[in-house]
Amino acid sequence: MNCATTMVITLAAASALWAQQPAAINEAKSLLREAGSLVPQIEEGQQTSAAVNISGQQARAGDLAGALATVRAVQNPLSGGMAYSAVALQLTADGHWDTAMELLAALPEGAHRGVAYFAIGSQLASKRDFVNARAVAAVLRQDADAVPCYGDLLLDIGAREGSLDAVREALDSMETIDAARGQSMLQKLSAVGMTEGAALVAARLQIAEMPESRRVQPLAQVAMLQAQRRDAGAAVTLSQAEEEARVSGAEASDWEAMAVTRGLLSDIPGAVTAVNNLDAQSRPWPLWNLTGLMVHAGQKAAALSLARGQESPHAQVYGLLGVAAALMDR
Repeated sequence: MNCATTMVITLAAASALWAQQPAAINEAKSLLREAGSLVPQIEEGQQTSAAVNISGQQARAGDLAGALATVRAVQNPLSGGMAYSAVALQLTADGHWDTAMELLAALPEGAHRGVAYFAIGSQLASKRDFVNARAVAAVLRQDADAVPCYGDLLLDIGAREGSLDAVREALDSMETIDAARGQSMLQKLSAVGMTEGAALVAARLQIAEMPESRRVQPLAQVAMLQAQRRDAGAAVTLSQAEEEARVSGAEASDWEAMAVTRGLLSDIPGAVTAVNNLDAQSRPWPLWNLTGLMVHAGQKAAALSLARGQESPHAQVYGLLGVAAALMDR
């Protein structure tokens, strides 16, 4: 498991949010509670990730009570660590990392506390509070449920602190490093100029050859990145990706990325059509992005209609999440 990429939650400074229209924040809170109420209706295996994403936005909006209600709605208590991550992160952002640690320590064994501990430690390291970040790492090392995330946190600390010894210790603690985890580590170390540390990771990394059916992935990802950067070449790259997908086939995640790219290129009707062509399991992430883009384009009513019109509660949740997040961003 790569703890560093299992969960991503964005925390905004309270002052930035409270500068928004109070009515928009209150509407976002209401929509997020509506989304949270749908969590029990989602397939159990998808409940945790939905709760993490919803509660993260609720914590961002200052609705910690709503965030706790959302994570408590997850039917599998052993998913608690990941589900409580957003709340723990907000407490850490507010300077109460020790309270966040107590919240996680009370969860039952096997509750995947490691991901949440990693998030807390990484946030402390980002503030250059390496003493307390290492205190979190020490807890990870002693917690049998959380040990797999110890190496990820230690590498994060090493990268931010510039400590090659910490990078070595992180690598020594990892039994295996797959391609995705290794690439994430290489990017992190290279970004801060730790070329020697990156070389140590590269020596351990084993990259499997990409299957033929995945040839469209680089094109789809590049097109989306270009669109995010408003690069004029995005439309051409997207066209190439779609043609490659028609010829050699593509994974669901590639079609999802291409649907989102259409939205980024302001082709909302095309993006909606692309999303509607996806199966129910593939719609949540694209809907999260697309409904947000629609709100920013002045199409809030249509975005809400699209979200609430989904047959799958899982898709409804992410459609509502996109609207709520966009309302807070405006």
